[in-house]
Parts: sequence; C-alpha cells; structure tokens
Amino acid sequence: MKKQHLFYFSILSLLMAFLFLSGTSGCGSGGNNGGGANGGGNNGGGNNGGGANTVPLSITVTGIGEGAVTSDLGGINCSKAGGTCQTSLSSGSQVTLTATAAPGYFFNGWLGGACPKIGTCTLSLNAATAVQASFINIAYQSSRDLDPAQDAPNNPSALNLWFSNADKSNSHALAATAFDSFRPIFSPDGDKLSFVSNRPVNGASMASQSHNLWVVNADGSDAHSLTALDVTDVNIASGSVYPQQWSPNGGKILFTSTRDINSGTAATANLTNNLWVIDADGSNLMVLAGLDVADVNSGGGQWSPDGSKILFSSTRNTDKTPSANPNNDSNIWLMNADGSNPEPLTQITTLDTFANFPIWSPDGSQIAFESNRSLSDDQNAAPTAKNIWIADADGNNIRHLTQKTAISSSKPQWSPDGSLIAFLSNQDIDDPNATTPGPTNIWAIKADGSEEAFPLTRKKGGGAFIQA
Repeated sequence: MKKQHLFYFSILSLLMAFLFLSGTSGCGSGGNNGGGANGGGNNGGGNNGGGANTVPLSITVTGIGEGAVTSDLGGINCSKAGGTCQTSLSSGSQVTLTATAAPGYFFNGWLGGACPKIGTCTLSLNAATAVQASFINIAYQSSRDLDPAQDAPNNPSALNLWFSNADKSNSHALAATAFDSFRPIFSPDGDKLSFVSNRPVNGASMASQSHNLWVVNADGSDAHSLTALDVTDVNIASGSVYPQQWSPNGGKILFTSTRDINSGTAATANLTNNLWVIDADGSNLMVLAGLDVADVNSGGGQWSPDGSKILFSSTRNTDKTPSANPNNDSNIWLMNADGSNPEPLTQITTLDTFANFPIWSPDGSQIAFESNRSLSDDQNAAPTAKNIWIADADGNNIRHLTQKTAISSSKPQWSPDGSLIAFLSNQDIDDPNATTPGPTNIWAIKADGSEEAFPLTRKKGGGAFIQA
C-alpha cells in the first residue's frame, strides 16, 4: 500500500458533512430541536409519574464525541455528561428522539429500540425501552508527523491512526507505533475502533508478516489483535482483513481473509479470499460460505441493517457449484448472516465484466453497487465504463443511475436518509457531457435517479487524495 503524507477522507464522511451544511433532513446531526449539544440534566421529568399504565424510556449517550438527544415527549435532553437519562410515558405513546452533534462532531447512530441507524428515531412505547446514541469525531490514517503542528512526514514513515474534529481542531494520533495501521472503523456505540495493522503479534518485536484485524478503545487504550496471525501470504495484498465492518449491534466484525478455511492458521492453498466473522472480543472465528478453489474470491461483505443478511461480491459460479464463474467475472451475492443459502443477485458471465462494492440502503430495501455491465437490458452484452447501479434487496428491478460509456463511477455510499448516493467519478466537474476523464472527485445523485449527478468536491489537479 502506498504511504501518503495526506489525509484520507471517506465518501460517507464528506457526504454527511454536505448534508449537514445544506440542512438536508434526516441526517441525525442536523436536527432542529430546542436542546443544545451540551444538553442539560438527565431528564426534564416524565409526563407521567410511573404506575400501571406507564413504561420507562432510558437514553444513554456514548462514543468519543459530544452531542445531545432530545425528545418531543417526556422532556428528555440528554448529554454524555448527564449519564443515562430516564423518563416514563403512557403505554402506547409515540415519542420521537432527535440526536444533535456538538460542533466538530458527527452523530454515529442509534442502538436499541428498533431505531434506524441514522436520522430521527420514532418509538411506540409498549414496554420498557433502552436506546443508545453515539457521537464520534473523524478517524483517518496518515503518515504525517506525530506532532500535529508539523507539516512533515512521520519518521519512521509509518501510517498511524488519527482523530480530528470536523472543524480540524483536536487533531491527534491514536496509539501511534512504528508499524502501519489503517482503515479505522468506529463501533456502533462509538467507544471502539477496528483497524488493520502489521503490528507485532504473539509477543514478537518485528512487524507481522500478516495484516491483522485489531480493536482499540476510542481513547487509544487496550489495542489488541483479534486475528493474531504472523503467516506469509495472509496479508492485505491478498485481501486479508480489508475492509472490515461491525455488525449493526456491535457484537461481531465481518472481514475478508486468505486464511485457510480448515485450519485457519495458514493461507488458503489457492490464496482464495473468503468472508469471515469474529465476535468483537476475538472469540468464535468462523468462515462464511467458504471455498478454496482456484480463481474464486469473495469480499466486500456488508451487513444488512437488521444484521440478518450479508451482501458480498464473488467470482464463484452463479450456478452455485464450487467452481469459478466463467471468465472469472464477479457478481453480487446475498447470504444469511451465518453463511447459509448464498444466492447470486446478478448473473454476469461476459469477459471482463463485473459487479462489485454492494451496499445496503439505510432501510434495507435496496442495494447499490458498481458495475461495468452493458447499459442495455442484457447484462451479458459487451461491457462499458463503470457505472452506479441500484436494485431491490432481492436483486429484482436492477437499473443504472449513471450512464457513462467513457467515464468511470464507482464505490457508492448511501446518504443517511437514503435520498442520495455518493460515489467516486472522474467526470469533468465543469462539463458533465465531457468524455475525457478528469481528476477523481466525490459526486452525488438522487437515489431515485430523478436528477443529474452533482460534484461534492471540486479537485482539478493534484493535492487532495480521496479514498473510499
């Protein structure tokens, strides 16, 4: 992996910032309630004093960031400093919770109460309910000097994990070492990060031959490896733990690895990538629908919002035999979270054609992905440039959102409210009809395809480095 003395911005982070600044509803961190980010007391007093016809509601604010949760009933105005906030409401009451990030922070999402990941949370209270709201800052990787005041590379030139507020304040390295660490991902409660690193494992002093999956507390303490391998060919170049994803409830982490599907302690004979899942405490490592067959690789796993399904891309044969797809084309697949019942959602077999990077809509009803399949109805016609595609969650109703034949669009990300899809594109930002590729920028398009795509960044040359 090439080291960069640069910040690494994610598509989703920039899209969230755009939605916040433009006032788009449903972003969670842009709610318009009366409670400030510093909140107030634990609650404003329930509108019922308890009793047979009331049910308790508790709110806990978590994560490394700062923010507040307010309610339209029950007087909740809860901050992290206030601890768990509680109120009681009449059974059957409908209450809407709004999360508002303090300046410089982001709302990371809800846990519990059948709340959506992001946005406002409306609850129908029929039983005691507990909800968490987490707030985070920006986590990224950089080879910059460990002194944030120095505009220079780090020495030794290792990639480290960094934190920064959205306003660029409070920039600092997290658990810095002389070894590479990258791809930090916050847990749903915002209290931990998973990341990939070649730090030494099992008491060694030298860099690991493998890139392993690690977890660290958001304050930098207790960094530890979950996979702890030091084996040749189980590494990031072969698609080891990259990228990883927390389950919606924070209990498991999904990742891709070339570990042997039987022993788990060496590389697969064919250096095949498979999807694996492990509990967040490092227990219960399990391969999902694993194969060790030449030219069969699976990766890019994505939990469904309810945690019951996993989307992924794979070059396995779409007839579901343990063999490679003709021409080694990759397709979008869907399986249960335990690895059972893998089914192809696309059926591409044409040479040099693929579908990759699937991602769920926030409500789980649709998926988006990138593909260079033909823009015609025949998915096995001659390929074209990469475009952004969308489909129902069962693979039906597939259609393209972008329709370029010489310009690439890739790596889609949904906005928190599901109304927009952001993506990378080398489309000329000043001429949407240009057929000559320009610098890569982040673009967005309405998920229903009702309007043309528009740029969120406006890079015209060197400088900023944008990575999905």
